[in-house]
Amino acid sequence: MRMRGLGLALLVGAMLPGASRAQSTPVPGALKPYVKDGTFDSGDFGWMAGRFATEGTAARAAWESVEAYKDACIAAATGQAKAELAAIGAESANLPPRSYGDEMCRAITAAMVIDAASEAERAALPARLAEARRLWDFALAGGRMGIGAVTSAVGPPESEDAQMLIGATFREQLGRHMLSWGVDESDPPLPARLKPLFDYLGWTMVAGEDRKNREKLRGYMAEKGWPTISAVGEKASHAAWLLAQHADDDPALQVRALRLMEPLAKAGEASKSNYAYLYDRVMLKLAGKQRYATQFGGCETGQAIRPLRPMEDDDPAHIDAARADMGLEPLADYRRSMDEAFGACGTAE
Repeated sequence: MRMRGLGLALLVGAMLPGASRAQSTPVPGALKPYVKDGTFDSGDFGWMAGRFATEGTAARAAWESVEAYKDACIAAATGQAKAELAAIGAESANLPPRSYGDEMCRAITAAMVIDAASEAERAALPARLAEARRLWDFALAGGRMGIGAVTSAVGPPESEDAQMLIGATFREQLGRHMLSWGVDESDPPLPARLKPLFDYLGWTMVAGEDRKNREKLRGYMAEKGWPTISAVGEKASHAAWLLAQHADDDPALQVRALRLMEPLAKAGEASKSNYAYLYDRVMLKLAGKQRYATQFGGCETGQAIRPLRPMEDDDPAHIDAARADMGLEPLADYRRSMDEAFGACGTAE
């Protein structure tokens, strides 16, 4: 059955203020030396050595305790996120497992996926991370895109609220921009061996900025509701949407933002297209289907065109009608723009 509206899809729930979730899963002994003042530091990556140790050894058991921690902290964080969604009457059957709001879990699981195929490569990680950090610091200082360029592009904000909302996007956008290092021909070359570590630094920065921005958006919404175009201006209202779009670690906050935006989008006080993108992002997580065809999957071998993620209604005419209602271009044009930006399926991306 096709979902007919946000009220039916998500139900109407109370506006409950959220909060950053405290660490809920004890860190294993193998990782405790790398936790300082409540923050995980990958350090010399010695905690990863057991990955390559012989079964039955103490080192291997230590690594297995790290893997068990990862599974436990993700399960606990996902369960807590589902409970928060249930408290506001939102479904969560399709919510994917991740570290929702548990910053220790996020930091450790992010470090665990850094590629090392052997103990020798593991031992080389500290030096490679230091080298990647030097390149990262150069980029952050303006090697690719400085904060000043962003500031001049958006122009002076009209109020303190607008300044806060627009300013909150600068560093998270800079971090995300640098994750695509190498796409621009003017980017200095990045050695392949450093790319995973460069990305690790990027996502660490982005996660920290997103955490701070969730707190800012949560506080604003609790006090004033959604930042409307008439109250803060179009650019700041758009910036607020960007913060909500990237608040994936707090799906309940995204649901509350979506509920606030729905009537405002109809009244011209929030962007319809922004609402459509947030609706699809949220509903794909919660119910497994989108409405406005804003979200694509990745190109797989043998695919002729970039695939859409699951839709509530697959009829091409209905898709384009729904997109037009939200001020979005026809799907064929949108897919073409995605191919231009990321490369068409069947070609190297």
